[in-house]
Amino acid sequence: MMIGSSEWQHLIRDAAGRLGVEIGAAATEKFAVHAQELLRWNQKMNLTAITDPAALALKHFVDAVSALRVLPPGGRLLDIGSGAGFPGIPLKIARPALAVTLVDASRRKVSFLTHLIRILALKETAARHVRVEDLAADPQYAGRFDVVVCRAFSDLAGFVAAGLPLLAPGGRLVAMKGRTAEAEVAALTHARDGLGRVTSPALPQLTVRIDTFALPPSGDRRAIVVLQAAKGPASRNP
Repeated sequence: MMIGSSEWQHLIRDAAGRLGVEIGAAATEKFAVHAQELLRWNQKMNLTAITDPAALALKHFVDAVSALRVLPPGGRLLDIGSGAGFPGIPLKIARPALAVTLVDASRRKVSFLTHLIRILALKETAARHVRVEDLAADPQYAGRFDVVVCRAFSDLAGFVAAGLPLLAPGGRLVAMKGRTAEAEVAALTHARDGLGRVTSPALPQLTVRIDTFALPPSGDRRAIVVLQAAKGPASRNP
């Protein structure tokens, strides 16, 4: 199987379809460009350990767009620790109405993201080399995002602490997880009294739900933890 072949694109559309996510041919063509550039840049820098075309299709692209199950149709999305562009770039390609900001602490990875944004001609998409704490201190970004998403950024408690100051009232934190999701949610719940930044009266209450599914066709267990904020004013200081 070759990246970009009809078989490769069909694999993505079919697997995503089994998850209730419709992906068109125009999107999978752009996914192919992303994948080809990923492997080309991967020869010079460490972007991914996954290089098999089918595994790339499923474990990066289908896994990324699975988040569409819990995302709004539009709004401002922040991808924390975007790395090689997952899940932010595939989410933007599949849902162009999203305005996407990609953040990573590695300057070289941000260079790759900027390159992708340019060659894919993605509008309302930007990559920033900045620490999340510094982003939250910037009035242009603090409390501005409808969705803050991460994939393997940190444990759930760390993600909540980092993402909540950037979340708009009524927004949602979306953590893409595997088998540890339930344990991390339980740990967060039990530790709420010890996390002042989560339980402070100045912060919105978070409603937590877990969307669990098997990644087709492998059956690998996946979970998306959605932490929904109240619609009242959100604090920018955890």
